[in-house]
Amino acid sequence: MGTVHLARQVALDREVVIEQVVGGASSQDPETVLRFERQARLLATLDHPGIVRVHEVVRMGSDLFVVMEHVPGTDLRALLAAGTPPPEESARILREIAAALDHAHERGVVHGDLRPANVLLDGAGAVRVSDFGLVALVERQARSRAGSAGAVDGVAYLAPELARGDLAIDRRADVYSLGVIAYEMLVGRVPFPVDPVDPYAAVRAQMEEPPPRPSDLVPGFPPLLEAALLWALEKPPERRPATAGELAASLRDGLTLSPTLGAYGRPDRSRAVPTSAAADPTGGRDAGRARRRRRVFAAAVGAVLVSAVAAVAGARVLQAPVAPAPEPPLAVTAITAATDPAGGVGHCPAATITVHATVTTNGAPGTVTYEWLRPDGRSAAAGRLTLRRGERTATVDLPLAYSGAAPAQGVAALHVLSPASVYSQPFRISYACP
Repeated sequence: MGTVHLARQVALDREVVIEQVVGGASSQDPETVLRFERQARLLATLDHPGIVRVHEVVRMGSDLFVVMEHVPGTDLRALLAAGTPPPEESARILREIAAALDHAHERGVVHGDLRPANVLLDGAGAVRVSDFGLVALVERQARSRAGSAGAVDGVAYLAPELARGDLAIDRRADVYSLGVIAYEMLVGRVPFPVDPVDPYAAVRAQMEEPPPRPSDLVPGFPPLLEAALLWALEKPPERRPATAGELAASLRDGLTLSPTLGAYGRPDRSRAVPTSAAADPTGGRDAGRARRRRRVFAAAVGAVLVSAVAAVAGARVLQAPVAPAPEPPLAVTAITAATDPAGGVGHCPAATITVHATVTTNGAPGTVTYEWLRPDGRSAAAGRLTLRRGERTATVDLPLAYSGAAPAQGVAALHVLSPASVYSQPFRISYACP
């Protein structure tokens, strides 16, 4: 986006914001102008209390402008700079962002540039999402924004498909960006921090690297909440929540149903001292000299032994057998899950809802340990799967029995504990009574 001006619309006696979208020669491109006009018509259909209203879109000479509602207050970037909000406040803000996104998505508008600076908070603290869909007008120009401060800030929130430069994106790109915002609000940092000197390192990480698990950064981080965050940050769009509301509901359940909520704190980085440096006051210099002396001595002894063997064997060339490559250790490569009945909804007076999960591995032998995260926020007792060589899949089930007239709802997920921590997609479970 370009320059922003606060102005007064004299005819209607109201303050407005005028934002330059594209300027100079770029707006002479007929395709850009057509896309601008097409997007403007879509923006005019957005009428939601969580979305900054677009009053008018105009072209003046070689410049294109959007006239928008003025929202006095602050934005989410400033709020986060002052400190992480309480979990309950974070959940409210995320829920209101999700409602605005879903309203736009249902009308064919994808934001494409969702980040804290575009989430305004009015005087009452209510969310107002701005710049909705405007990035779609200038996608080609946006690929060269990396030199500006705003662009550096936005890189941390790019979905992998946007980082690749894909033009055909859908609502799940916004779901990813909302997941990054949620991660920042609940963990205290974005998954892939941006180095202003090399912002493209974060772009590569968005496309290629798994996000750090929140529990690795914040001791005692609630497992259900971690599962919901990692679900939103899946690289393939089809593996993310289908809607922003679905993500917000999973985050809410992870916050409200986790018994450890409020018991976790920031990691103490002051204790992260390498063991070798802590044990050696010389900083490892003496140990390094000792290792070099041992290597020199070992090399001399080896040379003498080789000469002796060669003499005894009549200068024959001895070849050691090549050891076979070690078998890779057991690794979980994917978890797929589904509910029975589909949708995870049961009804009074009694119902059993079963979550089926299939664990896929690399086929190496070993043991997989797991736990179920239940809809009531508790973790079921750890289970164990013993897999033979070549056995690549195993299925586990979680039956949930309900009865009586009290409705219930929550989120269930499978959490593989070892050989490495992996979560399934969280599923919403509901027991509904009239």
